[in-house]
Amino acid sequence: MSFDCAKFVERAIPKIQAQVGNSNALIALSGGVDSSVAAALVNRALGKKLKAVFLDTGFMREGEPESVRKNMFAIGLEVEVRDVKEEFFGVLKGVSDAEEKRKIFRETFYNIFGRESKTSGCEYLVQGTIAPDWIETQGGIKSQHNVLEQIGIDSKTKFGFKVLEPLAYLYKDQVRELGKYLGLSEEVFMRQPFPGPGLMVRCVGEVKKDKVASLSKSVAIVEKGIARSEAQQYFAAVFDSKGRSDIDATKTAQELLNDPKAEAFVFEAKGTGVKGDLRKYGNICGLSLSKKVPLPELEKKQLDIIIRNPEIARVLVKIEGRGKGPYCATIRAIRTRDFMTCGIVNLEWARLESMAAEILAKCPNIADVYYDVTPKPPATVEFE
Repeated sequence: MSFDCAKFVERAIPKIQAQVGNSNALIALSGGVDSSVAAALVNRALGKKLKAVFLDTGFMREGEPESVRKNMFAIGLEVEVRDVKEEFFGVLKGVSDAEEKRKIFRETFYNIFGRESKTSGCEYLVQGTIAPDWIETQGGIKSQHNVLEQIGIDSKTKFGFKVLEPLAYLYKDQVRELGKYLGLSEEVFMRQPFPGPGLMVRCVGEVKKDKVASLSKSVAIVEKGIARSEAQQYFAAVFDSKGRSDIDATKTAQELLNDPKAEAFVFEAKGTGVKGDLRKYGNICGLSLSKKVPLPELEKKQLDIIIRNPEIARVLVKIEGRGKGPYCATIRAIRTRDFMTCGIVNLEWARLESMAAEILAKCPNIADVYYDVTPKPPATVEFE
């Protein structure tokens, strides 16, 4: 059954107006599809009673504040930008566990918006939470930063505002249709998803400024090197290069890929995967191969590597490297309909090599560049 945007908007607007009543609302804009569509919808319902704020956390893509301002101005919504980088880097210093990072981010994010709501006299905070966000959080796969009431957090008591989530029962394809219907530009409603905590979840392990700087450059290179028509989501992640050679995983890779020179390196960094309906937090395995194996074959064989080596959650294959440096980068490109499951994109090796070479040239602290060949399941789309 197809999604009827007109009926959805017809029902949603009076609901939003009734819920907010004579109060005002604040919207947390990230520049992503979900928050942008929520902004367009609630702006129709509330007009000048809606205030838009963008938090520059230090984990945003290059040029994001200016882009958000421009895109929202086009639908008649002015956006105020708050520079809160130092606050976020401060509270995350020394923290490497993915779940702890997400929870600290959520607490800091909402404390800031609690201050904003109090200052501006807004009783409600609008956010672009969609169905997969709370499904994955309730299912224990990962804690989405924008899920509160669904896991028993009383936002009014804890932060000082009530939450308004007009897209909470929609999926990504429906949200895109709605964005088009509401008059957002294709640049906005077809934009690939970007996590609420931003680059923090792609900065695997402890967050450091030089690590995030290399990550930001790497993400920009990947976004430039892959066409939107090829993948529903494509980005880079960065993690510490420390680890060890793994004899068992090496033997498995040599056997499965018929490559006696294959080597498996298990990083100290941990990645998030999925086993059944639950989160599996495990090792990241990097494969160095002596030949260019077709990516569809690698996508199939990675599952056998994970099954035979259950401590591994994700499998990457090395593209290029120099072997020295505190961090490694990996390219991630996936194809999906609803983001509940996904496969990897079959990119040409020449294009992967071109992106890897540019990352190495622009990021001197990156030792090696990989391509993530793990679908969902057994991996999640993002690394944390």
